[in-house]
Amino acid sequence: MPPKPILNKEELLNAAIDIIRESGIGNLNARSLASKLNCSTKPLFRIYNNMDDLKSDVYKRAEQVYEKYLSNMQDNDISPFLQMGLNYIRFSCYEKNLFKFIFLSNNLEINSFYSIADMAETPEIIDFIMTNSGLPIEKAKDLFASLWSMTHGISCTIATNQYNLNETEILRLLETAYKGILSELRKDNLQNEN
Repeated sequence: MPPKPILNKEELLNAAIDIIRESGIGNLNARSLASKLNCSTKPLFRIYNNMDDLKSDVYKRAEQVYEKYLSNMQDNDISPFLQMGLNYIRFSCYEKNLFKFIFLSNNLEINSFYSIADMAETPEIIDFIMTNSGLPIEKAKDLFASLWSMTHGISCTIATNQYNLNETEILRLLETAYKGILSELRKDNLQNEN
């Protein structure tokens, strides 16, 4: 009988993501991974020195899954900015355990709501807001942080409760919040200019 193929990093990360999806980060350990991969724990530790190193790479992989969700622009009837908010909420609904792993753990490094607007993926979003709203950069960041806070709150409610996603209702809430916040920020901007 030929020897079993050597386990590779990709298989290990995919299995770890599957475990988190199925039963949450609390159930990701060497034994559950070995069981999922039908091997002993030894091959795992040939690739990673310890579970913390593995979980760090698993977190990066989970972020890739999330970024794929975020960039899926399938609804041509709504603005790309609101589409991203809706996709964030969809992620919390359809990938509850990955959402919790990324956003409801100590892994996310945020020191203020405004620091969210400085994260790696958001410069293009801030430019989009500035271009489409006429707001200066600081006001565009305010708009982003305000809407992200609301979107995150909706997402947390969905990820931690038995809630059936009602996209029509959520989109209406996002659009109303967007228009209201944008209107206030424009007024504030005009007052600051005068």
